[in-house]
Amino acid sequence: MRRPLPHFFQTLKHHGVRSLMECTPQYIGRNVALLRRLWEASWVRIITNTGWYAAVNSEFLPPEAEKRLWSRSPTAGWQNGGKALRRRGNGLRLRFIPDFSN
Repeated sequence: MRRPLPHFFQTLKHHGVRSLMECTPQYIGRNVALLRRLWEASWVRIITNTGWYAAVNSEFLPPEAEKRLWSRSPTAGWQNGGKALRRRGNGLRLRFIPDFSN
């Protein structure tokens, strides 16, 4: 891992930062392995999402997303947990509907 990011996280910790919100969605560049390495290097808690980005007429969702997302249990994220981070999600789902007239 290159020096700037771990150094930045250690600087945050030095200034009393205990948690950081990271909101990059899956399929648009979120790198869970990198987030874990940054957490291990600094012990700054990283709070991230566990889902897909469904805005802009679902332009950024993979083709199988609709079927997979709505067919599984709302608590699946909590029951199965995040594999790479060894943490559990809260099962919250958000859906953006561009046309409310229907």
